[in-house]
Amino acid sequence: MTYSRLLICLMCALPAMAGANAPIYKYVDPYGNVTYSNTPVPGAKRSALPPVAINPNIASSAVLSNRDSKQVVNVRPEPASSASAARAGNGGASGSAPAAGQYPVIDGATQRNRDASRARILQDELDNEQRALANARRMLQETERYAKPDSALLRGLRDSVLEREKNIAALQREIGRR
Repeated sequence: MTYSRLLICLMCALPAMAGANAPIYKYVDPYGNVTYSNTPVPGAKRSALPPVAINPNIASSAVLSNRDSKQVVNVRPEPASSASAARAGNGGASGSAPAAGQYPVIDGATQRNRDASRARILQDELDNEQRALANARRMLQETERYAKPDSALLRGLRDSVLEREKNIAALQREIGRR
């Protein structure tokens, strides 16, 4: 009974494995969007892909071959010892984060320039927010003369004034951290 179930499962899996080796078509529409599909679309180009190993730990003779190509792609994982040696050899510039204590040291002049630039940007933001607060308060005062006290316009202007005041307080806290 168990043998027959296993046989049925394997027979059902065979068509799925055959589909894994289907040709791939690349289609670029007039807007530049790229679509990949296993069914041909008018104007699509067939991609010639190398075969892919299902299990990188098996022999290359067990690699599925593409119908159009005889190339074999080695997808075996790199051993951990050689991977760490390669990263150490290129100074850790392989795209992964450096280990603790290996971060670059910035000289004092560069850091002072960065700090000055940051302070200048924060001060510009603070000046812009203060101008926007003055403008929002002026608009609120002018609107209070003519609008009903419970109007949505006044509520929106009051909210705008409160938001600007909160932004100014946050910028002043950030500037005070230096």
